[in-house]
Amino acid sequence: MKKIARLAFLASMTAAIAGTITAAPAAAIPHCVISSAAEGCFEPVGDDITVYDYAADGKRSVVRWVTDYGRSGECQNYSGANTSATCYYDMAETGKVQLTLGLQDGADGAFQTLGTSPWFPIG
Repeated sequence: MKKIARLAFLASMTAAIAGTITAAPAAAIPHCVISSAAEGCFEPVGDDITVYDYAADGKRSVVRWVTDYGRSGECQNYSGANTSATCYYDMAETGKVQLTLGLQDGADGAFQTLGTSPWFPIG
């Protein structure tokens, strides 16, 4: 009888623990475009875009973004290699966003595209 009670207790504890472990919702996972020189990520919680610069090439890493409802902008990291910059936005939670990662020589230099993401849900 003690063995059955112990098994019942263990089963109830396992169920209680399993009920507290949940995976992060898909919307909470950052969506990124990655290259060897730079990385750009969109964080759905907060609508933040972070740009990482991995190359000591004298260029800034840039994420240009566009929504499916007509907004656009860009987030630049001009701090140099092995740094990041985060830009904070407030986007419509029902929309989608697309990122284009690139390098740029100065504020107004030519934009070199490194990659473009699929459309990510914002909220």
